[in-house]
Amino acid sequence: MAEGQGSGESSPDILRGSRLLEGLSEADRNILRPLLSRVVLRQGEALFQPGEEVTSVHFPCGGTTIALVVLLPPAEMAQAGVIGCEGAVGAVVSRGRKPAFVRAVAQIPGEACRIEVDALEEAQSRSPTLADAIARYSDCLLAYLLQAVACNRLHTLEQRMASLLLWVQDRQERGDLPLTQEDLGAMLGVGRTYVTKTAAAFQAQGLIGYRRGHIRVLDRPALSARCCPCPSLVRDHFERVLPGVHPLPAA
Repeated sequence: MAEGQGSGESSPDILRGSRLLEGLSEADRNILRPLLSRVVLRQGEALFQPGEEVTSVHFPCGGTTIALVVLLPPAEMAQAGVIGCEGAVGAVVSRGRKPAFVRAVAQIPGEACRIEVDALEEAQSRSPTLADAIARYSDCLLAYLLQAVACNRLHTLEQRMASLLLWVQDRQERGDLPLTQEDLGAMLGVGRTYVTKTAAAFQAQGLIGYRRGHIRVLDRPALSARCCPCPSLVRDHFERVLPGVHPLPAA
């Protein structure tokens, strides 16, 4: 399968790994299957830039994550959120092709399902239940972004890093988390020095192991005790609005 390109796959399991797509009704899954392509996203691959017309929607699968990055003049940027297998990136909230406000970039590489915006809009016009599911996801996405604002304002770096590491682990099928300290800094909105200090403290306490480019959670219960409540609040909201879509905590 070529990177960044559709595989031409049209088998029933093309939806695999996208909890949002897998959570749809059978009828809605059947509507979308012939419209979707399976793609591989490379790390750092930009899906769209601010001001560009958004022409496709990506549904991350498995451990793939896509970062939403706000660009600020003259040359600053801040990561506003990270979307995993419970969500989608693109013209999901609004109907039709609209200019992007943020940069969307693959942070943890892997597979995604892709659909053209026009095709998704037409599918929603055919199926009220699909349109309702997309609207419900939009509500969950807004809740997540609002919670992230509060989290960044109120919680310590230690709490936020612990929560982030477990958030990533919940979406990975392997023990190691493919994250560098630069990745963590971007996701947390802090410099590498702060990340290094906090990660070193976690490692000294036996919570994580670290080798270049990979982190392993060694003591999940102890790391969970360091987390802020934000991931649980977002997960609970998802469960009320879109039951079964948000990943459960890893064992």
